[in-house]
Amino acid sequence: MNPLSFLFPKLLYRGTDESGNTIEVLSLGDELVLKFNGITYSKLNKGSVFTHQYWDYFLPLAYIFENPRVMIIGFGGGTIAYQLESLLGEKVSITAFEPNSKMIEASRHFLPKETKARIIREDAYTYISKLGPGSFDLIFLDAYQGSTIPPQFLSDAFATKAKRILSEEGILAINYAPSFMGWLTYMSYVTMLKQHFLVYRIATAITEGNIIILASKVLDNSKIAWLVNKNMPKNEDTEELIRHYSEMKKE
Repeated sequence: MNPLSFLFPKLLYRGTDESGNTIEVLSLGDELVLKFNGITYSKLNKGSVFTHQYWDYFLPLAYIFENPRVMIIGFGGGTIAYQLESLLGEKVSITAFEPNSKMIEASRHFLPKETKARIIREDAYTYISKLGPGSFDLIFLDAYQGSTIPPQFLSDAFATKAKRILSEEGILAINYAPSFMGWLTYMSYVTMLKQHFLVYRIATAITEGNIIILASKVLDNSKIAWLVNKNMPKNEDTEELIRHYSEMKKE
């Protein structure tokens, strides 16, 4: 690897959306990075399907289900969709929401191969009201406006909608960055979620400030951890993920 590639990244794409936001795709050393106004929204490791950052912590949940039906709210560049498709192939079906057309355009320059995910350019909060009960096994919420989650996805109304469209053992998983959102907001959000779900948290890599919140309809933390340990292939990339799931905390 050329060490200068970190100092002089290769620009693969630059675009400006209707609101004047700048979206860039960069080749940076061993990584591909998608940035939104300078903030990293998506990342891929050129040598591995795993990023060794928060995106990876969604992946173990897919191994709970034989043929997981996954909704991704906040497609971004498509990191999670690419990872799931690479790991599970035809076993996984993915519906992703991304209202920003320029972000979808940028993802085509970011992803190593074309995704099979169904990408819907609509607001997920409104769209999911049209879906029937039990439509998805997993909902991954990774939607941000700058450094904050859009307020509609922090609402009781969204939690109610999400619970309705999840299958009997379904799970809503949220990427939450308390360093940006604040701990008081976090505690208020968790309190609301506990009115609808069993709620747990998984701390990601020690270098990150992200927390993955698991809002489960019926599966408790021990059952989730057991299923992940039983079904997820074990190697040096997954060892940390499996361990963190075994150590998840009840909220």
